[in-house]
Amino acid sequence: MATSSRLYAVALACLGLAGCSSAGQVYALNEAAARQAAPAITFGSGLAGGTISVVMPDGARLEGQYTLIASPNVGLGCDASCSGARAAFATDQLRFFPGARPALAVATDGRGGSMTCRLAVDLAVHGAGFCRTGQGENYRVMF
Repeated sequence: MATSSRLYAVALACLGLAGCSSAGQVYALNEAAARQAAPAITFGSGLAGGTISVVMPDGARLEGQYTLIASPNVGLGCDASCSGARAAFATDQLRFFPGARPALAVATDGRGGSMTCRLAVDLAVHGAGFCRTGQGENYRVMF
């Protein structure tokens, strides 16, 4: 079976199962993130995206969605107020791997806590990217 055929078979099987998900390996990228334990991040499957669930070190639970983007030519910019870690997060380039598509994710806790992510995701819910909390912690995630 060709590699692309296997990928589509896995993706279709995953879409047919409730709860098909991938847990992320999370790595701190700045001092603010390194001061505490890493959050637990899980991505679930969907047709044009899926779910993101985050458990922060303090126990706060963030829930949200990620959306696959049709074009790989996506730019995330910064305005004049963007500097330091914010600028690095907004301009750091994702390296895409075969079969991956760009995706954007947002998860919130309903009380002001948030995490946004820029990702490269394949149809089998595997990927990598960068996430940033509303408090300025930056992480690399692989799942």
